[in-house]
Amino acid sequence: LNPKIKAVNNMNSMEPTEHSKELGTYSGKIEFASEDLKKLDERTFLAVFGDVPSFDLPKSELPVNIMDLLAVKTNILPSKGEARKMVQGNGIAINKDKVTDIAAEVTEADIVNGHYILAQKGKKNYFIINIK
Repeated sequence: LNPKIKAVNNMNSMEPTEHSKELGTYSGKIEFASEDLKKLDERTFLAVFGDVPSFDLPKSELPVNIMDLLAVKTNILPSKGEARKMVQGNGIAINKDKVTDIAAEVTEADIVNGHYILAQKGKKNYFIINIK
């Protein structure tokens, strides 16, 4: 599997890692399309996103409203009001897909590799939600 990956940082300033050599790219600030994210195996997913903050969520709590997920279940955002502003301002993505509806539900279909949901706040803040 060789997903379409492009580094968005200066390649000269980044050191290659063991996993990045296998991918033929550099880890760090990397951009994936949502369909490529879902194709990544668990090892590669964790190599790229393993250092980001993570939260645990029982599978039994899915489906969950996006606002509850961001502000209540995970504390990615400090309040539902802040979650509403971020969603309405196109500042939230789940698995690299922008969320624009405050009534959106995160479901089992959003789980990547059977265990993870990748939440993005703004352009640079990623969070892994571990589904247990």
